[in-house]
Amino acid sequence: MKKIKNLKNIIFIFKNFNLFGYSALKNLIKLNIFPKLIILPKFKSFDLRKNEYSNKFFNDFKNKEPIEALSNKYKIKVKRLVSINSKNSRKLLLKFKPEIIFIGGGWPELMDKKIYKISKFGGINLHPSILPNFRGGDIVRWQIKKNSKDFGVTFHKINSKFDFGSIILQKKIKIKNKVPYLVSKRLALLSGNLINKLLNIDISVDIAVANKKTPYYYKWNWLDKNFFEIKIEKLKNLNKLFLFIHA
Repeated sequence: MKKIKNLKNIIFIFKNFNLFGYSALKNLIKLNIFPKLIILPKFKSFDLRKNEYSNKFFNDFKNKEPIEALSNKYKIKVKRLVSINSKNSRKLLLKFKPEIIFIGGGWPELMDKKIYKISKFGGINLHPSILPNFRGGDIVRWQIKKNSKDFGVTFHKINSKFDFGSIILQKKIKIKNKVPYLVSKRLALLSGNLINKLLNIDISVDIAVANKKTPYYYKWNWLDKNFFEIKIEKLKNLNKLFLFIHA
C-alpha cells in the first residue's frame, strides 16, 4: 500500500488565478504537506480570468497571482513554463524526480506521456465534473448550459487522453444557484475538502475507469463575438436560450 500522504516528493501544476488549485494548495498547507515544486504557466499579455476571479475569490492576495503568492508565503519553490511538454519542463522534472505529479484545476495543454511517466506514480488530475460526463474545458459553464442536475469533482489518473484516466475519487453534490462563478467556488471548496481523503488513498489501486465514450466540450472562445451570435441564433427554444445566457 502506498498512500499519497506518505510520498515525499510531490509536484503540483496549476493555471494562473485558478480557484481549484488555490483551494487544493491551501488545504495541503493546513495539513502540513508542502509540495516540492509548483509549476505555473507564463503570463499572457491578456488574461480575462485575472479581473473576474481575483476580485471575487482572492481577497488575501489582491493584485498578485494568488497561487504564487501563497507559495511564496510558505517558501514553496515556483517555476513558470511556456509548455509542460518542453525540453525545459522535462529537465526540470528529471531534476526534482517527483513521486507523483498533480494537476489542480487544469492546464492549457495535454501532458505528454514522456512527461508524466517521469513521475514514479504518474499523475493525478482534478476535474470539476462527475467523469466520464462533461470532459473538456470551461466545463462548469457547459454543465449549466446543458442543465446538468448533478455537479461534482473527480480526481483521476493522467493518461494520453483529456479527462479519460482511471478514477481515484469522486464526490457528487446538488447545486441550486447555477451562477458560473458561484458553482466554481462551491466545487473548488468541495475539492479542497476532499484533499485529506485523497491523501489517504492507495495510489496503486483504481476505483473505476472513465473509458465510456462521452462528448468532449471545448473551451468557449470569449474573444470571438461570432461564437455567441451564431449560438444564440440557433437557439429557438426559450429555455435553452436562457441556459446559454446564464452560462
